[in-house]
Amino acid sequence: MADEKPWKKAYPQFAAFLDPIYFPMLQQLEQRALADGQADLFLLVSDFNRPAQRFYAAHGYHHIGAVADYVCPGIGRLIYRKRLREGEQ
Repeated sequence: MADEKPWKKAYPQFAAFLDPIYFPMLQQLEQRALADGQADLFLLVSDFNRPAQRFYAAHGYHHIGAVADYVCPGIGRLIYRKRLREGEQ
């Protein structure tokens, strides 16, 4: 039987060059959120996307929850959070 989800194999091939592309965009997003007075940033990551999970963890995001079957049955999202302002709740 052929792999029903070939997209799961695509991400590791691209992970090595994504950080230099996406990190500056992530920094800009964080700076804009801070300028707007936000204390936290939340994001969703596909549960199968390990490179993205490692990317966000490496940049200070913490896995805080999950939403099962978010996209369709069997594909969930992981919730990540980064506190932008220390000491605020």
